[in-house]
Amino acid sequence: MRIMTSLLTILLSIYLNAQANPSEVGFKKNIEFLGYIVELGDPSNNDPNHPVSIEINKFPEDRTNEKLTELFGLAGNIDYSTLINLMYFLPEFPLDNSYILSEDRAIQLGFDSEDEIATIRNLVHQINAFYKQSHFDSVWENLSMQREETLIELRQLMPSRALIENMENFYGITFEQYEIVPSLTLWSAGWGIKDKYRNRATFILGPMAENYDFGNRQNFVNLAIHEYGHSFVNPVVLENTIELTKTESLFGPIKSDMVVQGYSNWETCMIEHFVRSGEVIMNEFMGNNEGVKALLEDYGKNRKFIYLQFIVGKLKEYRLEKKLSYRDSVRKTIEDLELVYLTE
Repeated sequence: MRIMTSLLTILLSIYLNAQANPSEVGFKKNIEFLGYIVELGDPSNNDPNHPVSIEINKFPEDRTNEKLTELFGLAGNIDYSTLINLMYFLPEFPLDNSYILSEDRAIQLGFDSEDEIATIRNLVHQINAFYKQSHFDSVWENLSMQREETLIELRQLMPSRALIENMENFYGITFEQYEIVPSLTLWSAGWGIKDKYRNRATFILGPMAENYDFGNRQNFVNLAIHEYGHSFVNPVVLENTIELTKTESLFGPIKSDMVVQGYSNWETCMIEHFVRSGEVIMNEFMGNNEGVKALLEDYGKNRKFIYLQFIVGKLKEYRLEKKLSYRDSVRKTIEDLELVYLTE
């Protein structure tokens, strides 16, 4: 009877934790390997005497491997987000020598022509070749304790069920799973994962600050709102091809500021405006007025998202006051951008 009671207690604890933390968190070897490759070519500013730095830099011969030079040559024109998405969906390295990236996956990543597909397949082959010559398996094993410590820390910071439900209610979309993939080796940033075939919102998370620090709760929650937001926002914004074409000239005044941040066209710029608008509104829902003020200041003035405040106001009007769907609210907001900014 005592054993049964203990088992029920454990199961109840697991259930309650799952209810409180709807997001899963876990490392992926392929993502850490990508970070390792980048670190070899472009070392970070982390303390070289930090235990993680010591393990990452334990094999200087990997840095001078000729295969590494070949990799940087092949991947030089591929944006970092695409590389993240490529590595996330590949089987875990080392790959079988017979492995060939599927045409469907290559096309999803933006490689459409025969030459482009051949290029990305060759890149995968060369990554695999470097993996087999590198000492990354040892690095991965040596960092196991640091990964466990990071997971313990992040599980204390996970976005709450209430926040996830607020996002689902606001965007009018739900996902079966929410996943956070931290990385010790990546740069300090976050990247969303795109896959039209699965009902999961995923983002990749580098350290929040130098020296592999993941401990800033507010930054972590904001990044979760932002990167999960891409799963909700991207397909909705991109539906509005006609409206985006009509407003494309609005990209001109901020193009130079956007390009250096990685947003090279009006579509991605608009996606970022709507994702960041969602951050502001979610912080309002949480009663974080200081956070709202800080986001508007940072994004609107410092990062030059000059249409942000307008979009926030319109989304609140259409979605929260008039109770339109998020899809209709986005469409009408982009139409209003044309009316206000292009017909004055």
